[in-house]
Amino acid sequence: MTACSWVEERRRLRHVSFKISERVVRNVDLLVTKGIFVDRTEAIRTALDMYFEGTAKRWLEMYRRRKAARS
Repeated sequence: MTACSWVEERRRLRHVSFKISERVVRNVDLLVTKGIFVDRTEAIRTALDMYFEGTAKRWLEMYRRRKAARS
């Protein structure tokens, strides 16, 4: 990612709050402690990006195919 595209991405970020289990927090903290991520925010943002580019994207594509097949 270029510096310019990174700046554009940061401008589009929204602040959200949510509760997660203590187990998830411990796992995220472990990733931060090991140096895999700089902080919790980066770890959670990356996990959500990976989820929505992977699993959720496949589910949405499957839903669209099924809907089109019914039409």
